[in-house]
Amino acid sequence: MFTMPYNNVILTLLVICWLCSMGNSASIASKIPIQSHIIGGYKNSLTKKNDISKLDCSQFNNDYDVLQQFPFPVLLNPIRHLYNQSTATMDENNIFVKKIYINEEEVVPLSVFCLSKLDKLSIVMTPFENDIVPDALLNLKLLSAFWIYDSSILKIPEQLGTLNNLGTLIFDNCSLTHFPNLSKLENLWIIEVRNNPLSVIDGFPDVMLMDLRNNLFDEIPIVKKREALETIAMDNNPLKNIESITSYINLEHLYLSNTTLKFIPSSIGKLQKLTHLDLSHNQLSHIPKSILDLPRLEYLNIENTLLSTEDIQSIEKAFRTFHPNATLII
Repeated sequence: MFTMPYNNVILTLLVICWLCSMGNSASIASKIPIQSHIIGGYKNSLTKKNDISKLDCSQFNNDYDVLQQFPFPVLLNPIRHLYNQSTATMDENNIFVKKIYINEEEVVPLSVFCLSKLDKLSIVMTPFENDIVPDALLNLKLLSAFWIYDSSILKIPEQLGTLNNLGTLIFDNCSLTHFPNLSKLENLWIIEVRNNPLSVIDGFPDVMLMDLRNNLFDEIPIVKKREALETIAMDNNPLKNIESITSYINLEHLYLSNTTLKFIPSSIGKLQKLTHLDLSHNQLSHIPKSILDLPRLEYLNIENTLLSTEDIQSIEKAFRTFHPNATLII
């Protein structure tokens, strides 16, 4: 019997695999998942200069064409998320781009707003042209999650408030001084606008999680459907008072560290579902007893306040009695 040498067998298999990988480019639209590969990096891209007057989405036959015109390489359909490289993920039928992750590029390409079926857009350490988010954002009507990290933004268009499918909105360290009215975003549940010089957001949406840490707010923004709010994070804001907080009856997490607070209202005891409370690094000389009566309290942080040694010992004793399994930081 003829036996093929082992090396020849391996070589034959490699050739077969290579031949199988060849095929018409139309396979992009097939239901067979596209293997991870690099696309884009077209240095002569018409949209590289990001002149909005030149944004003509009709020049692209499909989303794959849009990616090819990006002025930087993009890893298509990554096997796992990569934080150090720009990536794109197609839908299950390999027709539309559903997710875009742009990381540390020279500029956000204007053509990204031609991806009309886009569901998630994440931008990290990559500026917009002139630090302005273009009006073309309106094209992304199906966007459900929009993240921008460490990218300077001078202006966000009011069109942001018309993207009714948005569920998550995160702008972290973007130098924002103004924010559009978001009151009509009924599907928005999570808003995180951290590390910006913001002092007010008009028309605050009804959200479940509000994270506004490291800004310039002097009061906690008011939402209409207060029963929906479960988490408030206002650390490192110059708050004057928190009287409104007691109306959020379903609040579970409240973070108010380093907010220049001198007084906590006893009505905080109305927050019967509260599990986590951080009042550290404030000018508090008194803690209302109603805090210790909160039935679900699991975590209390009151370190670096103006509480006397006697008060701290009293709080510690009461905490061990009423919340023996909870965490107290003093």
